[in-house]
Amino acid sequence: MGCGSVCFTREDADAFSIALRAAIPGLRFVSRNYWKPFVDWKAYDETMNERRRREEAGLDPGPWRYTMRDPTGEPLQYWDSLGVPGEDSFYAWIVPDGWEPEWGEEGDFGERRIVNRPPRELMFRRSRFRCIDRNPRAETVDFADPPQPKNDLEAIQLECGDINVRAHRFDSDGEAFAKLVLRILYKCSIDRFMFIERSTRRALSSTSWRNRGDVVAGRSAEAWSLARRHNYLTTISGLGLLKPASYPFAPGDVFSPEELAAYEAKEKAELEEAIARERARANELSAQFRREAQRAIKSEQD
Repeated sequence: MGCGSVCFTREDADAFSIALRAAIPGLRFVSRNYWKPFVDWKAYDETMNERRRREEAGLDPGPWRYTMRDPTGEPLQYWDSLGVPGEDSFYAWIVPDGWEPEWGEEGDFGERRIVNRPPRELMFRRSRFRCIDRNPRAETVDFADPPQPKNDLEAIQLECGDINVRAHRFDSDGEAFAKLVLRILYKCSIDRFMFIERSTRRALSSTSWRNRGDVVAGRSAEAWSLARRHNYLTTISGLGLLKPASYPFAPGDVFSPEELAAYEAKEKAELEEAIARERARANELSAQFRREAQRAIKSEQD
């Protein structure tokens, strides 16, 4: 069970972490790439340099793998917060007394992973800021912390991370853990938003939308979005831009009922057109396949 999308800045993740640890004794945060500290990065760099030399010489670079030592008996790196700089993807475990990680065999790329992860597990990936109007080939477009806009009209979006709580289906304690995590999450976040049309960047309606199962946003993320007209939040699908319902839109920044009806009609017509094109394409491919099959049968008979 889980919540789906979470728009959380590092400050939001810090606040969420404090609330989680206060309510759930024994909760520990670990990177989802917890195995990387055990990699021989010098050997990795040498391998990658050799691969580049072979590619430049026109040779097959061959497969590559991490060189990872056996971490059995070595401690894991635990973090104090889900907002720690340099990491953005975590597990949160309730570590049972006496638990020790058991490491599996090497994977396809030489990495080894823990095969006895604790049964109470929260998976969390923090949001990233993205400057959607910048050229990704010439400029940095992805940021861990809020970037400075180039001008008043530049659109910057906080792309949602995600959260998921793993618990066995018939485990009542696991279900209680999941429900507690979600209650804490909802206390740390907002859940009412306005949909923004991408091309005009106007609100589709003055009516707010709420679906906790799809997206929530932290208080810091809310403040960041409210501070500037073109600071937006997104759902995990990335299909729409959002603003907190409390944002004070000017009248011209919101579709009128007539404009909304025209927009929805246009969207419906374009969808039906796309479906018709795909159906015609499928029919043509089917007809082509039948013609080729008939020619093959006739050729065999001749």
